[in-house]
Amino acid sequence: MPRSSLGGGGGGFGGGGSGSQAWGNVYLYTSSGTKVAQLTSTVTLRSGNASKTFYVYDFGQADSGTYYFASDNYQSMGSRQTFSIRSGTFTGPSNGSPYFYVISSSYSTSGSTRTYSISDQTSTYSSYTISSTSGGSSSETVAPTCLKTDGNLSLLRGTLTLSTTGSGAKGVKCDGQLTIGNEADGTGPQLTITTTGSRISTSSSTGNPMGGMGGDDSSGTAAKAIKALGNAYVWGGTMEISTSQDGAEGLESKQAIYIEGGQHYLKCYDDCVNASGCIYFEGGVMVCYSNGNDGVDSNAGKKGGITIGDGALFAYSTKGSPEEGADCDTPSNIQITGTGIAITAGGRQSTSSATISNAAQGYAFVTSSVSYQAGRFYTLADSSGNNLVTFSFNASCSSSLSLFTATGMTSGSTYTIKYSTTEPTDATTAFHGLYLGSSATGTSSVLSFTAK
Repeated sequence: MPRSSLGGGGGGFGGGGSGSQAWGNVYLYTSSGTKVAQLTSTVTLRSGNASKTFYVYDFGQADSGTYYFASDNYQSMGSRQTFSIRSGTFTGPSNGSPYFYVISSSYSTSGSTRTYSISDQTSTYSSYTISSTSGGSSSETVAPTCLKTDGNLSLLRGTLTLSTTGSGAKGVKCDGQLTIGNEADGTGPQLTITTTGSRISTSSSTGNPMGGMGGDDSSGTAAKAIKALGNAYVWGGTMEISTSQDGAEGLESKQAIYIEGGQHYLKCYDDCVNASGCIYFEGGVMVCYSNGNDGVDSNAGKKGGITIGDGALFAYSTKGSPEEGADCDTPSNIQITGTGIAITAGGRQSTSSATISNAAQGYAFVTSSVSYQAGRFYTLADSSGNNLVTFSFNASCSSSLSLFTATGMTSGSTYTIKYSTTEPTDATTAFHGLYLGSSATGTSSVLSFTAK
């Protein structure tokens, strides 16, 4: 459902003098004076060289009513008079988008009430950059995080650039449910997240120093671009994620991950997408390139661990066996429930042939060794030469397990992979090596197979 958030500028709370200390407990009220919630979650946003800390309130269903902020009564240092303090009124969100308000130091006084002016700063802070550079160590297990919440987190619009360099650092850490983009219309934010930090090594696992569900593993806490303890829903927008150290995953959930829309590229040393539960590709385009582990990894240990619905997935690992393009313990756990596209390549953990029960369209697991080269454009085509999808690798990839499924594939039909060195120019979607809607055909044969 649409989710909205609103903040009040931490730098502006107060109004100077003793008033600057008066906004320690901030509450949201309706215009009729009904208390809605105490605001406890905060996020610091940057615009140029300036930054402000905002209190955040999640409206859930968008509510266009009238609200104001208020805080505990405080006593004027000069007159020792006790005042009730509040902000001016504002109209709540009506379109599922976040708004950012700043309370200034100017106020008007009426009797025992002081009302501080409030201004809409959404246009200033809808695009912002957050950097975190301090790091943890074996003796100091406090990992830096750019954006952290103890509960649910919704990133709905704007441009967010996060960069972390510390050991065990997180770009985004959410202890509840993570929502990226808007379910209603598939729009979303532009997220760029870079994590260069290494793992915090520990002699034993004593729990996650970041809080929540314990340590990442027995060797310490790894850096992550995005980590959610609850389900992660990606409805739209774009993600450009990069990690570079051992254990540094791109998008991780301790429950399930739902990719529903948008265009997303993850280039990671460790797993690009990892979930303790199932991972669903129901919409949008996702390209996952891992050079040290799996492209996509589900630890659900059951059928549907990785589910291909109506989305487009291109996932590959250049590490070599046993790291896979799509790992869910056994390839047979993959389910195909829609007419989407999935191309995976990498090593394999089993040499046995695999089948997918009740697949909604044709597919094939190719277990012969294929050496994919960067700079080549590989086309999956039917027996009439019709292009189903073209894909190109960021780096050379020696694959001993490839999955192919695409819109229009049928069981029992023959398909070919050919390559050329000419990039398609007529694709309706061209995104980090995945080309959809192109009529291009390869000229050099790589392999052929019969779909199941």
